[in-house]
Amino acid sequence: MLCLLVGLPAFAPVPTCTPEEIARRSCQGPVLGSRVAGERGFHHGVASGSPLHNAVVLWTRYTPEAAEAIVDVQLLLVEARHAEALVSDGVAGEHVKTWAAQTDIEKDWVVKLDVRGLESGTEYVYAFTDGDGRSSPIGFTKTLPAPDAPVAVLHYAFFSCASFAHGYFHAYDVASSLRWLDFWVHVGDYIYEYGESRYPTRGTSAYARSEGLEPRHELVSLTDYRSRYAQYHTDRGLQNLRRRAPLVAIWDDHEMADDAYMYGAANHQEVCVPEQHFDWADEQPMCDHDEGPWRKRTDAAAQAWLEWLPVRASSTRAGVSLADITTVIEYGDLVTVAAYDTRLAARTEQMHFYDLDSASDLLNASEYSIPGTPAHEALLAEAEKLNATLSNPSLEMLGRANRKHLQATFAASARANKPWQILATQMVMGLPLSPNLLLLEPQTDLVGSILAATPEARQAVAKQVFGVTYNLEGWGGFQHERAAVLDLLGRHSNNAVVLSGDMHDAYTFTLSGASGPVAVNLATPGVTAPGAWAVAFKPIAQLLSPDDPYGLMHESFRVSNLYTGLRYINVKDKGFVAVTVTRTEHVADYIMINDGPDSAKEGHAELGDSYMSTPYSTDAAPHFCAASLVTTEGLRGSVARAEVCRAEFNTARPALWDASVPSLHLADGARACECSELGVDPLCSCM
Repeated sequence: MLCLLVGLPAFAPVPTCTPEEIARRSCQGPVLGSRVAGERGFHHGVASGSPLHNAVVLWTRYTPEAAEAIVDVQLLLVEARHAEALVSDGVAGEHVKTWAAQTDIEKDWVVKLDVRGLESGTEYVYAFTDGDGRSSPIGFTKTLPAPDAPVAVLHYAFFSCASFAHGYFHAYDVASSLRWLDFWVHVGDYIYEYGESRYPTRGTSAYARSEGLEPRHELVSLTDYRSRYAQYHTDRGLQNLRRRAPLVAIWDDHEMADDAYMYGAANHQEVCVPEQHFDWADEQPMCDHDEGPWRKRTDAAAQAWLEWLPVRASSTRAGVSLADITTVIEYGDLVTVAAYDTRLAARTEQMHFYDLDSASDLLNASEYSIPGTPAHEALLAEAEKLNATLSNPSLEMLGRANRKHLQATFAASARANKPWQILATQMVMGLPLSPNLLLLEPQTDLVGSILAATPEARQAVAKQVFGVTYNLEGWGGFQHERAAVLDLLGRHSNNAVVLSGDMHDAYTFTLSGASGPVAVNLATPGVTAPGAWAVAFKPIAQLLSPDDPYGLMHESFRVSNLYTGLRYINVKDKGFVAVTVTRTEHVADYIMINDGPDSAKEGHAELGDSYMSTPYSTDAAPHFCAASLVTTEGLRGSVARAEVCRAEFNTARPALWDASVPSLHLADGARACECSELGVDPLCSCM
């Protein structure tokens, strides 16, 4: 058995506050014990990730008392069947394997060990100690089955869009109590980069926590990003899920900046122009200071992500932000999962609706669908121009190299007769159309009045009438590449499933290519991030249906998407998706944090009373299964609603959950590994 100490490129800077940071932002420097719990220790939990059949990355962070501290940390690992040896008598016998590692400010006192030579399909427990009486919580992890091992069932869950300011991470906490969980997938927006002045503004109803953000300003420097990750990992729900099962993760845009692409982002201004505003929040300026070179910012953001997440990634001398985060999971003979970067490696700048929206603002919505009217002809011309632009082959988010890798990976999986090929992607691949209020029955004068008074409602009608998806940030804004990927899935998979996030709401689509259905697209709701439709359209829906505004909204989506493959939508609740995979079925249970489908509580705090603003208690937050959607092997893209959900939850934690781990010393014959740095990827050899 050997262990790799997961390192970062040697050029990573030591994080200190620059004079400019101190002058403009009161930079606090690295996160030390005085800022967390008043003392040193393992205050940010433990985690595991990037599982293979013979390896897993194990993670912790030690919080020191002084920035000059160099900390020695010991990892203890044992197969779960011998778990009692971890807490027995302070002596590491033959079943406990130990490794030693050293960490300091250059690594943000993070310890990441890539433990190799493990048994396949095996559960392990682990913990870290400092040799001075302090130990971490106990973590639980497992390796994958051998790539060709017969497997009957896989249990996983997936998540996206966790905004700390928008509430407590109850979705993570609830998921940590799943009875079966082989691994969990995060498809991006693990953190948000905004400061307290927007999304949301602290002091407004949308700000759902009692504590402020750290740092209070928008994230730009390495110190900024590290501080925000440190704050996120004080959350009980996130700590519980990270210690419960291994993580598979890819980044999206908010780990860097909103609408990130290769050469910039909507929320990055190298030179600040304070008069610029977000198109979704006109009153909020984009910046209050120069944010510097884009590559410098993404290198800082990527380094913090690589430090704080238990992921295995290939470093590159070209810059940390160009690290290869491609992940492939071969789960025995049952499933292949592939995940890729769609932001920094190949993505071009996304298109916008400006001309179409401007035209719809000036015209009568009742004429949009009547050929020959000025409104119809003007909007038709703008829609045709936009759709032609969206089909431009130069627009990419995945990129040629990743498409080639995906094709080879899925083709090999299909040839091996694995039933399921799963693509974990950040963006929704379905092409949803906006809710068109003119399609609701019965029509009333109130609908006309609303459309006349509300530009956003007219814009939604225009997009629906002319078949322009409202999600240009997703695959709908890159339609040539989308068609290529759908063709790839149709030709090189047995049964394809696409996992998505980003939009903060729950969706399910049947994806069709030129030859018919090729895949199902499952989109998880946000962990806390609010959906735009609930914020913008609930007030309108309440006017039309005071007793059931969400019911009206969902009906409006249904009648507006009869031909887009939309099979399920929930724009109210926050949560996650728990999945059960067998050789014949892929079952997705949408688990929502609320009392039930008819609960008076809102999905997020901006619209009213919500569990997102309710602190943790002894028990997990109320949750329910909103839908159980079954895709059947051999029926590509099929979605059937099951009467009973498959996900089950434990009512109690494992016996070792709250146990303390002594600092162990080696018994005669026990083995240890000492880690010594040898370049970018230090090697730990067993003694």
